[in-house]
Amino acid sequence: MEISKYVNNDQTVFQLNGRLNATTAPTLEAELKLVLESSKKIKLDFKNLVYVSSAGLRILMVAEKISKKTGIEFTITNVSPEIMKIFEMTMISSYLKIIQE
Repeated sequence: MEISKYVNNDQTVFQLNGRLNATTAPTLEAELKLVLESSKKIKLDFKNLVYVSSAGLRILMVAEKISKKTGIEFTITNVSPEIMKIFEMTMISSYLKIIQE
């Protein structure tokens, strides 16, 4: 998985490309932890993400929990129908703020 990160005003945007799985999830987790300490808004762009495993889902839930505690706006955008099915089957979609752009 490739992660591109940029800051737009007070929002940090992560563009994810590839597969978010047990091998790549620790990289995203480390990147998110750095930003969760300093950003007011975090957006994950899933436009080019093709797969999310249970390890990836765990990272998303941890980030959501931390952001909720600290008052950070955490959103996910451009979720493909395949990944949305995973979110819905695991009921994670009810916890995450998902926006289709």
